[in-house]
Amino acid sequence: MKEKKQAEGVVEVARNGHAHLISKNNDFKDLFINKKNLGQALDGDVVNVDIIQDTSGKGNGVQAKVNGIVTRKTIDFSGVIDINEEKRHAFVRTSGGKMPVDFYVPMENLGGAKNGEVVVVRLHRWHKKDKNPTGIIVKVIGKAETHEAEMGSIMFKHG
Repeated sequence: MKEKKQAEGVVEVARNGHAHLISKNNDFKDLFINKKNLGQALDGDVVNVDIIQDTSGKGNGVQAKVNGIVTRKTIDFSGVIDINEEKRHAFVRTSGGKMPVDFYVPMENLGGAKNGEVVVVRLHRWHKKDKNPTGIIVKVIGKAETHEAEMGSIMFKHG
């Protein structure tokens, strides 16, 4: 039986949703990860990947597929909340182009946030079958497009 080749490294997500794995493994230093093979990995996460063959003919023949997350870079993200009262849920559109998904937030996890506010959402869970991670609002920064909210969002992103 042929042994699977694997590597571990840091995911760097591009704005188009595709990513690269930056690995310390000399055989696989920089591997392409198609966005459909990213799984639940997010920009900056340390992950394990399976090395797979690229049969599309577009690359060098080697790609990676995420098979597990070792450590998350962060579990808190900022973005603007869109509340749908009729459907009884909300989504947080995260800021920055490296986030390939929005966060689903059940109504009981709004933390007092109002529609259109900039918030900090914490990753609560993300099952493999789920398209979007489920989040909990942990902080309301302020009304979107106000000076206060923009400064708060910048301060959050930079610690």
